[in-house]
Amino acid sequence: MKRILLITIILIVLVACAKKDENEEITYKSVSMEEGIKLMSTLDAFMLLDVRTAEEYAQGHIPAAMNYPNEDIGDQELSILPDKEISILVYCRSGRRSKEAAGKLAKLGYKNIIEMGGIIDYPYELQKLVP
Repeated sequence: MKRILLITIILIVLVACAKKDENEEITYKSVSMEEGIKLMSTLDAFMLLDVRTAEEYAQGHIPAAMNYPNEDIGDQELSILPDKEISILVYCRSGRRSKEAAGKLAKLGYKNIIEMGGIIDYPYELQKLVP
């Protein structure tokens, strides 16, 4: 009987710990492209991160953006983002990959992530690497 009680208590503790881990919220802020553009003018320091493929980036990106494809973000810190405290504004083509990338960055410990949707909503001229 004592053995069953002990096993039950251990299972309850394990389940409670597992639930706590699942409920830990890893967050980032989502804003519109328009809000993101305004934010860039107010921040002292930030990194603008384009998470589309290298080919998409070459065809046109927001000036000053660095490219790091969403598919390449794994479980290790990004070499182009050594400062985990800097504001990181993330965008892609439509907003799906930027949300995914923002979540990955948050899990990696980056603190100030701002997901700003897709470049399709960017109203200004893009910088191109290919003619």
